[in-house]
Amino acid sequence: MLYPHPARASSGLRKHFPTPPPLLLLHRAATRIRSFLAFVGLLTLVIALHEAGHLVAALSQGIKYVLRAIPIGGYVSFPNDYRVDKNGVATEFDDPDLLFNRGPFSRAIVFAAGVVVNLAVAWACAFWGVTTGRIVQAHYQPGVLVAQVTDPKGGAAVAGIQPKDILLAINGNRLPDSSTTSVERAVRLIQASEGKPVAIEAAHQGSRPTTQMVQTAIGMSGKYVVGVLLAANLESVDRRTADTLVEAAGVAFKRMAALSSRTFDPYISCSGPVEIVAVREDVAQSIGPSALLSFVAISVNAAVINSLPVPGLDGGHMAFILAKRSSAARNSTEASTT
Repeated sequence: MLYPHPARASSGLRKHFPTPPPLLLLHRAATRIRSFLAFVGLLTLVIALHEAGHLVAALSQGIKYVLRAIPIGGYVSFPNDYRVDKNGVATEFDDPDLLFNRGPFSRAIVFAAGVVVNLAVAWACAFWGVTTGRIVQAHYQPGVLVAQVTDPKGGAAVAGIQPKDILLAINGNRLPDSSTTSVERAVRLIQASEGKPVAIEAAHQGSRPTTQMVQTAIGMSGKYVVGVLLAANLESVDRRTADTLVEAAGVAFKRMAALSSRTFDPYISCSGPVEIVAVREDVAQSIGPSALLSFVAISVNAAVINSLPVPGLDGGHMAFILAKRSSAARNSTEASTT
């Protein structure tokens, strides 16, 4: 939802918002609460599926497990192969049904199962989307769209830039017709200003482009901003159904790759770290409704993050298994040579 520009708020507020301000604030608060609860619900489902993958992998191999109630969605825990008494003396258990007494291959299956389930479910949802007429070919025009002026006192607002304006060039650098390349290029150019004004060529609702000097300032992210939210300059969208299952599978993989590539996206909007730098029309419209897209995005991001070689994560356990296996193989080679 776009709100009236602050400079015109006094004349246009009643026209845009016929409800009294207290009710408007209550509505906005309720919308945010619903969004938060929806996110928690989707996150809980993603975690439950992730832990179900660990559980099924353990059950299929007869490995002992413990179910925990927290955090969100609960999780599957595996007993240690030792116990430390109150005197600090460790006693090892030889129980073959304990995960950490199993071989590296068996342990790897259990630790990898959660990530595999997240990716499989996300791919299945994306596959369903592209097989129901959601293969999208988006067409873009040069430049980037000003989706919102977020800072009424920012450089963009002072220079007269308004929502729906099209930014065509920054400091003489043309912005291409692309879904995200143009937005990311615009963000780079603004962030590289080092506090100096930037020359922005903009067109307002079909008028002739003009160039304004726009002052940059340090934003909430600690980087230089001008106080706008940018999006790709989408012209039209063509939609069709996949001709074959092979094509549908390939498109689903591409959609997942597009989402996973945004997990650690270093780019932020020109207005702060909580905004989105680009509207991914091609991904969003090709997967399905917003709830399904959110579920796929959370599933993919959960899989990517859990795959990192960080202690406590699945990727950390896998890295430890590989390192231990590699060390054992190296020691065996050295022993055979001596």
